[in-house]
Amino acid sequence: MKSPDDGTTAVSSTAFRGEDESAGASHPVLDLAAGIFLVALGLWFVGMSLALPVPGRITTAPGLLPFLTGASLSVMAGFLAFSAFRRRSSAMPLQFTAMVTTLEAQRRFVLIVCIIVYIVALDALSFEKYIDIAGHAVPVGSFEPITVVALTTMLRFFWTRNIVHCLAVSVVWTLCLSLAFRGLFNIPMPG
Repeated sequence: MKSPDDGTTAVSSTAFRGEDESAGASHPVLDLAAGIFLVALGLWFVGMSLALPVPGRITTAPGLLPFLTGASLSVMAGFLAFSAFRRRSSAMPLQFTAMVTTLEAQRRFVLIVCIIVYIVALDALSFEKYIDIAGHAVPVGSFEPITVVALTTMLRFFWTRNIVHCLAVSVVWTLCLSLAFRGLFNIPMPG
């Protein structure tokens, strides 16, 4: 790639810059917390996999894959925590109030509330009816209407203000998901 005349290096406009170009590296305190949590989670998987019985050889043990997954997660998270611990002294203080008062933080909070309400609604409102379509009894449970309402709400907040587009995408997506699981895989939907 050719450099500009001012001595700086040109950056290709097609180069990958990350999902959020302006985000930069996360704060060391956040990386340290995530690293400690993931090390603990990985070690929990390791411990649970070691508690499984080994009926044959160690290579066919049912806990082998969870052990390897938990161990590798712990090692990678350990590196994350270690690097965050080393970077903590050179970082600016963490502005926690700025993190929770931004528009993006408020949108995340709305998403969390939507997901919690969705899960509670799926658990509390359970029914299943059959609709006759061309001589076939098609099951329609609480999953379909609850998912359409929840997905429409989320799309309205995060995608477009046009409610018709949100509703159309929600209905098509929910029907495709329901038909795939119920029809192809013969797996009942939650709710």
